[in-house]
Amino acid sequence: MAKKKLPQFRRLSGLDALPEMVGRAAEMNRPVHFTTGLGDLTSTVAPQLVAGLAVLAHVAELC
Repeated sequence: MAKKKLPQFRRLSGLDALPEMVGRAAEMNRPVHFTTGLGDLTSTVAPQLVAGLAVLAHVAELC
């Protein structure tokens, strides 16, 4: 059975910059504002909302 090649994913610079942004907010004693955008879990943008919540979980870990 042939091995399947795993896809290559490129890095997203916005996600790579999150630790720096959270650190800068902490140094300035400012809150971190986060929004997942418009929409809800019953709309057509539900996948984007779920992805935004995953990013929020990552930001919460950094705080």
